[in-house]
Amino acid sequence: MGSSDALARLAADRTSGARAIAAGCRAVLREYALSARADLGAGEYMDGLGALAARIARLRPPMALLSRLASDLLAAVDRGAEAPAAELVARTLEALEAQERRAAEALDRIARAGAAALASAQTVLTVSRSGTVEAVLHRLASQRKLRVIVSEGRPGGEGTLLAIDLAGRGIEVELVLDAALPGRVRAAGAVLVGADAVSEAWFANKVGTYPVALAANLADVPLFVAVEESKFLSAGVPFAGEERDPAEILTGAPAGIRVSNAWFETTPLELVASFLTNEGILAPDNVQARCRALSPTSSGCSGTGGSDRSTNRT
Repeated sequence: MGSSDALARLAADRTSGARAIAAGCRAVLREYALSARADLGAGEYMDGLGALAARIARLRPPMALLSRLASDLLAAVDRGAEAPAAELVARTLEALEAQERRAAEALDRIARAGAAALASAQTVLTVSRSGTVEAVLHRLASQRKLRVIVSEGRPGGEGTLLAIDLAGRGIEVELVLDAALPGRVRAAGAVLVGADAVSEAWFANKVGTYPVALAANLADVPLFVAVEESKFLSAGVPFAGEERDPAEILTGAPAGIRVSNAWFETTPLELVASFLTNEGILAPDNVQARCRALSPTSSGCSGTGGSDRSTNRT
């Protein structure tokens, strides 16, 4: 499968979270590096890598992790000094391996932080499907009996897939309609969700998260957000929404109906009890400070669609 086909498949993926999409993007980048011709010049190699990284940064706008992946890779490979293509290939592979290692370490740290923060919650309610949230749930279930409440996650249905996978691990699961999920918050000891991006004012996640957060606030049930700090955005970066195919909701809509199929929405940070990150358990004001301290080039700028690279190498 060529890089274009592979990226198109990842862009169309309706059920995987940002971590899985990022892993797929790294596989595409690795294949590009490994398939580079022996006679390829350094400039041509970097032009191709830059174009591929730019496509990945724009692949799923709400997912800040992808633009961070792309910008970090280019920074690690293109260090300013001239280098032969073979060395650039080696740098690419080394950088991708380092990213995978950091991602695995971050996931383990978040799972441990989550297990500590949710130690007393016998029932956990979640929205959609997040690989990071799953890691926390698996850690909790390995320590004690756990019950999970999750909704379908329409129109992709990823919540249903999560329910099936958790049940296969022996975890008790209650699967409900999306519209019913806020009403089930009082039955949970905690709400746990993932995030595709975090700013100084909000975090972005699958649509349906905001009403659940409001319900949790009214019911005095703590809301926890499990997220890598690589998804933090610098101050002022706007939310990059994503409108999917209207036919996923209604095919052949009659005149007068405009179908809005927005898959992601933002939730204010003030509704969050704590963020479970690879740097530990953080309060919302701590997260705000960290976002404000980021430079525009050091965060996953999903609002800008990432960075393009232009080279003048020969």
